[in-house]
Amino acid sequence: MSTKRRPRVLFISHSASRNGATILLLSFLRWLKDRVDWDIEVLVHGRGPLLDEFREIAKTTVWRDPRSKLDILFPRAPESLGRTLQMVHTWLSLPTGRFALIYANTTAAVPMVSQLVGKTGSLLWHVHELSYAMTISLTRSDWRDCFHSAKRFIAVSNAVRDALITDQGINADRIDVVNGFIEPQRLISGSVEAKRQQLRRELCIPPDGFVIGACGSLGWRKGSDIFLQIARRVVTGLDGGNVFFLWIGGARGESAIVEFEYDMGRLGLNRFCRLVPTTPDVLDYYHVMDVFALTSREDPFPLVVLEAADHALPVLCFDNAGGAVEFIGDDSGLRVPYLDTDEFAERIIELYRDRTYAGQLGTRARLKTRESLSVETQGPKLLQSMQQCLADDGPAEGTGGGSDRPQELCLRAR
Repeated sequence: MSTKRRPRVLFISHSASRNGATILLLSFLRWLKDRVDWDIEVLVHGRGPLLDEFREIAKTTVWRDPRSKLDILFPRAPESLGRTLQMVHTWLSLPTGRFALIYANTTAAVPMVSQLVGKTGSLLWHVHELSYAMTISLTRSDWRDCFHSAKRFIAVSNAVRDALITDQGINADRIDVVNGFIEPQRLISGSVEAKRQQLRRELCIPPDGFVIGACGSLGWRKGSDIFLQIARRVVTGLDGGNVFFLWIGGARGESAIVEFEYDMGRLGLNRFCRLVPTTPDVLDYYHVMDVFALTSREDPFPLVVLEAADHALPVLCFDNAGGAVEFIGDDSGLRVPYLDTDEFAERIIELYRDRTYAGQLGTRARLKTRESLSVETQGPKLLQSMQQCLADDGPAEGTGGGSDRPQELCLRAR
């Protein structure tokens, strides 16, 4: 009597660094591994601080796109040679054999998926990007074709679903909306207050200072330049006041930190602004904050918003900038017109002057996060999408406007 083989499932992560999409995938894999009888493998692009955590969960392969090195070693080589060398590198370094399902986490995983799409009959794409980021990721026609060949798509917010339909021509019935989630922290009031005051001393922020915080990589998409513009308007509106601005994120030595600090000095904000580069202790810094400011121009469903909400912080964000407004609704924070920095500053001043109102918004935000946005509530939805892909052995359906040429074209383009 033959026994049915366990499905072999490959999860692809675009990074092993500390970013929302990677952290979410790790959380899901921890939840998933004891709930399914699958052979789970992980493919990660490059090394990073979260690599060992992947290895604790499943067999993990590290891969790095060879194209940049090939361009340096063979700057004048014909394109055909480059593709041949890339195929050899792929054959030597990527997982071998077939997979029942490939789960691609973020569109930034597309270089790896394009090399592996012929090794599965079922591709599931977990999309954490909106229009701008998708445009950056899907720059090559063969990559776009591989993207469109997925059986199903998971969108982290309604905003992402709409972008997939409008910009990529994906049929709505191929998209499952599953919001991001976090693992709620066990917060003990005494230790929280001790940590709050300790970090405030280290940051030279007085115990009674009102702190507006932000978290994420520095740059255009996250709006770190907007954060400083808002800070200047708030400081001016309060005539200095006991108000401080704190940004957590950015890699030491990168030009974005130099640019941030340059603007901070030219705007006369050195007294009021603090910058802490990326740290594994990021959650501790939410204790320092009184309000969380999401100044992103585009952010699909940022986990930093959920982390802030879990710490009972009211959240402010821009309309038409992603999925944060879906979380905030009418009761967990404030939203202002897109890039209206004057209005954003006015809302911060409103919360500065009305701490009771700020506390009410933060309390509702925490309740919403803990009731519906944990891995226990969202994990089963992701699993259901995977099971649907595994059960459907047929080809991917039409895209309703995008390319209908799936795996064959991707393989030929390689």
